[in-house]
Amino acid sequence: MYADARFELERMVHESSQDLVLIKTISSRLSDIKANKSLAQEYALLSNFDAKNIIKSRGLKKHENKLFLILENFVGQSLVQFLDTSSISLPAFLTIALQLVEALQAIHRQGIIHRNLQPGCILINPQSLELTIIDFSWAIKKDSVTTVASEVLSGLNILYIAPEQTGRMNTPLDRRADFYSLGILLYQIATGVLPYHVEDALELLHSHLAQTPIAPHDLDDRLPLVISSLIMKLLAKNPDDRYQSASAIKADLENCHTQYTNYGVIEEFELATLDRRSQ
Repeated sequence: MYADARFELERMVHESSQDLVLIKTISSRLSDIKANKSLAQEYALLSNFDAKNIIKSRGLKKHENKLFLILENFVGQSLVQFLDTSSISLPAFLTIALQLVEALQAIHRQGIIHRNLQPGCILINPQSLELTIIDFSWAIKKDSVTTVASEVLSGLNILYIAPEQTGRMNTPLDRRADFYSLGILLYQIATGVLPYHVEDALELLHSHLAQTPIAPHDLDDRLPLVISSLIMKLLAKNPDDRYQSASAIKADLENCHTQYTNYGVIEEFELATLDRRSQ
C-alpha cells in the first residue's frame, strides 16, 4: 500500500482470523535490532488509544527474528497519494483538518507528542475523506523528550518539523511542536504547495527557524482570510505564539465549518479565544 524511507505497509489476510489487516514492517535499511525496538515501542504506544482517527493495533508478531506490527484494516490510500491526485475543496479541507485536530487531541490526552505529523503517516479514504494516523515511530511520552540535532537530521522527513525540533533552539519540546507540523500540513492541503521551496537540508532547517512563509491567502485568494490566519498562527516560530491547545484549534475550525455550512462564506473572527479563556 505504501512505503517510505522508514517503513512499509501492506494489506494481507490474517492467518488465524482470515480478516484483512495491515502489516507494518520497518525498512530493511535499519538493523533488525533497531527495527524491532521501534515497532515494539510503537505497539506499546498504540495500545493506549481507542480513538476514531488513530489506527488500532491487532498485535505484534515475530518471524525469523523480525517483528511485524499488525494493524486493523483501513480502506484508503496514503495522504501523499491523495494530495498528488486530488483537488481539495474548502469543505473537504475543513473535514480533513478537523479530523487531524481530533487525532492530536487524543494523542496529547495520553501525554504523547507525535513529532512527525506528515502525509506519509496518514491514510485517507478518497470517497468519505475519513482518515487515520498509522505511524507513531517517532512518538514519545512528553516526560521523556530529548531533541538531538543528529537525530533530527537522520529522520525521515524534515519538511514538517517544528523549529524547536531542529536542535538549534534552546526551547523545550512539547505538544506545540505538533501544532507547527499541523500548520505545514494544512498549508499544503489548502494551497497544494509546501511553505518552503528549498532542497538543501540546512537551508530548510534555516527556513523553519527564521523564514516567514507567504500567507496561504496570498497564494490563493479564494481561501478565507481567517483560515489563512489560523494556518499562519500554527506556523509561528515561537511556540508561545502558536495555538496552545488542540481544543482551541478545533473550536476555531468548527466555527469556520458552521459559518460555511450555514451561510456559504467564512467571515473573520478572533482566533484562539479558547486558549485565552483557559489561561
